[in-house]
Amino acid sequence: MVKYLIILWIAVYLWLIVKSAVKLSGIDKAIKVLAVYLNSANISSDCYLQKQGSYDKNLENVFALIPAINRYLGIYDSCRMDYANPETENYREARTACQNLFMQRSYAVDALKLSFIPTKSLKTILIAPSRFLGYLGFKPDGVIAKLFSVLCWVAAYLLGAYQEEVKSLVNSFFK
Repeated sequence: MVKYLIILWIAVYLWLIVKSAVKLSGIDKAIKVLAVYLNSANISSDCYLQKQGSYDKNLENVFALIPAINRYLGIYDSCRMDYANPETENYREARTACQNLFMQRSYAVDALKLSFIPTKSLKTILIAPSRFLGYLGFKPDGVIAKLFSVLCWVAAYLLGAYQEEVKSLVNSFFK
């Protein structure tokens, strides 16, 4: 039993590291695409967009990444670039999105650093039952969620320890 828990702990530990690293690399990719687009144009003093080089191709690359960019930015800071917007508005939105992505990158780097702490993966395992409740739509507050998680883990241990007795009890109900 302990062997399986250690394997689970190592798996969750590695999963948290990989998850954080993938998010950081996705944010870096989005920042690079936005930077290339922003460098392919600039706004003149009279508020007109001056295109340079392969502006249209770079704009298409940004539009292809808008869903990923919005996933990293969230609903409140989402990038509102659109084919129907004027080019100067899209340029300003891209600049704002790039700045917000740099901020999200800082958080992602911090999350990656924290994922190397083994107790974080242990905490993730321990609060799994209350997280499952969250996926079902129940949102217990902190104390109740921790108490529920502890009770679930104690129940799992007791079911494993008294497996034969529980099996005979359940069979007796159906006779």
